[in-house]
Amino acid sequence: MFKILHIIVTYFFIINLSHAENLLDIYQKALQSDPTLNMAKLKEKVGEVKERQAIGSLLPQISFSGNISSNNRRTLGNRKSEDNYKGERYSIGLTQTVVDMPKFFNLVKHQSITEQYHSEKIVAEQQLMLEVVNRYFQVLEEKDNLILVKQEKEATEKKLVQINKQYKKSLIKITDVLDTEAELDSIKTTEIEIKMRYILAKESLSELTGASVNRLVNLKNNVIYKPIKGDINNWIEKAKANNPLLKSKTKSIDVARHSISENRSRHLPVVDLQLNYYVTNTGFQSALQDKSETKVAAINLTLPIFSGGTTYYQGKEAIYNMKISQQEYTSILRMIIKETRDAFLSTNANLRKIISSKKALKSSLKSQEAMEKGFRYGVLTISEVLNSQTRVFKSKRDLLQAKYSYIKNKIRFKNIIGEINLTSLEEINEWLVSQ
Repeated sequence: MFKILHIIVTYFFIINLSHAENLLDIYQKALQSDPTLNMAKLKEKVGEVKERQAIGSLLPQISFSGNISSNNRRTLGNRKSEDNYKGERYSIGLTQTVVDMPKFFNLVKHQSITEQYHSEKIVAEQQLMLEVVNRYFQVLEEKDNLILVKQEKEATEKKLVQINKQYKKSLIKITDVLDTEAELDSIKTTEIEIKMRYILAKESLSELTGASVNRLVNLKNNVIYKPIKGDINNWIEKAKANNPLLKSKTKSIDVARHSISENRSRHLPVVDLQLNYYVTNTGFQSALQDKSETKVAAINLTLPIFSGGTTYYQGKEAIYNMKISQQEYTSILRMIIKETRDAFLSTNANLRKIISSKKALKSSLKSQEAMEKGFRYGVLTISEVLNSQTRVFKSKRDLLQAKYSYIKNKIRFKNIIGEINLTSLEEINEWLVSQ
């Protein structure tokens, strides 16, 4: 009977584990449903369409028009007459831009806009990867914190039961009981706070995927965490060259610069080649005439002289927009330098903290064991024992926090230097427990 029960429990455990989602599972869900990324993709398509529109304005423009009319013409005066006739008028024309600098700069501008939107799409893709990692491991961190606080609560509850028994036998003072009860109440308060953080972390992850969060695959205990090597200044230069957000702002400056050229060129002459072919049997005021055929080839010259200052102030607006873009670029550049340095130093600091937290945990476990022995022999108070227990659970939390902070900072580092990609997620996914 026991064997059958064991098989059933094992079976349901395996089934339940199979429903656990790893990092790549969550990313694939987010990839399909993230509205920010979808908007960035659509924005890129809009840029491509507008670029085609700008190209189209430089290509030949062909038009056809036709007119069929019923006419009644009466001559007034001494020699009255009346004619009824059908009028026909057809024309086909071709206009080809020869010189039109505003159209040319408009095309160049939209080419830069398309490139800018492409960079923004890459920003959205990389930001989604960063958010998936951060929110995934935030859920794991809060879940582990919740497990630890429950373990601490259970351990304190057991101690309280033991202490109450000792108190009834008059082996300890009432202050020991009160200290333990106070510690237990404090732990319960912390548990409530962590439960709320855990719920909010899951909701945050659900926001990315558009679906509720099921069980997530946990982090392995034996992950080998490595430092980020190299000179920080070299990494900063790499971030300047590769960061897609910085590239996007570079393109926005190009867009503004081309807008300035476009507006300034509106003062220049425009030259068009025009070809027309007319067939009609009507003339002025639709008067009947012999059917005629006319072919026209012309060069049109248009020279803007004065537009009420509109062209001038449009140029000024373009200049100010370029200055705004330059200031935005400077701001983002400084942010990237700061973030690169911060992520680099934080990742390596987290690695050192992982090592030190492991040592602290071993020391606190030994200290707890010694404190409990001392309490049993009546040498130490329950407060000292509770403090040693608190240090054990704090060391465990510090170790977990160091591990999760390492992962978050490392992926932040890859993002800021423009190297976050699917391979980055696959590498981190290998750090999770195999299903």
